[in-house]
Amino acid sequence: MANQSELLDEFWFLDQNLFAQAALREFPSQIEGFKGDITALFGEVKNLWHSGSGASSEADLEMKFVSPVLDKLGWSYNYQQSAAAQGKRIKPDFTLFENKEDGAEAKDDIEIALQNGSVRALCESKFYDVALDNKTVDKNTNPHFQLLDYCNAIKCDVGFLTNGELWRFYDATKFSSQKVY
Repeated sequence: MANQSELLDEFWFLDQNLFAQAALREFPSQIEGFKGDITALFGEVKNLWHSGSGASSEADLEMKFVSPVLDKLGWSYNYQQSAAAQGKRIKPDFTLFENKEDGAEAKDDIEIALQNGSVRALCESKFYDVALDNKTVDKNTNPHFQLLDYCNAIKCDVGFLTNGELWRFYDATKFSSQKVY
């Protein structure tokens, strides 16, 4: 198995870089509570991918792969919780919290969680064969714009978009004429 520096040496999988490669190399060490080498975690995620790769639907992928990955990364989350925001209802696949207490409180009343800022990120997932960006500008048919719409509606700065194979990290505070993630 590759060591951490080999894993981070080349970010060939990045297309529309929101972050410079040098920043990504330093990022893990800047996370509060980070305990070191990500090689073991990467191996665990790869194993989850192999065990979840037989998913038969988007919901199956979420349960077999996305949820366990979020667990491994230490997120607490609520699954497909509907919220009223900006005069409309949104229902992201995962609403992410820093701890279980915030997630439990939000299950009772997501609007209070939105007001007190305990929602840390959103994660939207699609099935394996769904493109994360289909080149349209329609939030109803393009996952890229759907996630950004959710983030903007509830004023959430961070979002993740995945089809299981690719994961995109979004900083919704960074506005650009280009699609960056």
